Amino acid sequence: MKLNRLNTAPQFLFGLALTLAVNGLQAADSSIRYDAQPIGSEMKIDCTATGKTWQVIGKLVAGSFEVEPAWQTDLSLKTVTCLGAGKTPPKCKASIPIRSMKSQAAVASGIMDDRMQKEMKATQFPRIDYWLSEMSVKGDVPASGSPVTFDTKGKLAISGVTNEVAFPITMERVGTDKLKFAGSYKTKMTAFGITPPEFALLGIGLKTGDEVTLTWTWMTGVKKEAVK
Repeated sequence: MKLNRLNTAPQFLFGLALTLAVNGLQAADSSIRYDAQPIGSEMKIDCTATGKTWQVIGKLVAGSFEVEPAWQTDLSLKTVTCLGAGKTPPKCKASIPIRSMKSQAAVASGIMDDRMQKEMKATQFPRIDYWLSEMSVKGDVPASGSPVTFDTKGKLAISGVTNEVAFPITMERVGTDKLKFAGSYKTKMTAFGITPPEFALLGIGLKTGDEVTLTWTWMTGVKKEAVK
């Protein structure tokens, strides 16, 4: 009997390894990932400076949005299990390189960019990062599956400070393999450890307001498998 046990041990281990491998493949197939697209995205930061509006715009929003396949096949989202309070949300992270954001000032925009990067500690913290922590459908989902509004919670990191945030976003389905997200969030510079700067521009003294509004559009598409 001992000899038989020794003979069957390799078979048992092989079967166990095969089962784990199959389960791993099934797990790999249990989600679909939408990657950020090179065009179609935009991040805007609106602020005031001595009574005038001030705006910077960036066209690069990196990251990915990973969900179960039902997100793509069930337009009603009723069978999607990652939505709602207490549920494990879609895996989502978005990042905006600070140096990619440019002032829209008609004069001395380069000076404004340098000051913005300095105040946001871009050398030490080169990105604005966002992680999703909760996502729930808000209202009814149209029969077409688009657009859909969600209430979301997440974490927003700017200049080395990470805050919990909450805001609604809208998702539009573009064709069969793209998702476009849009939203906005009002906050304050001081909430992220940034002192609203005061400086002179072309001899004119400027004082920047504390309140800022972040507005974005994020285009994502189904990850394409590498061609072998």
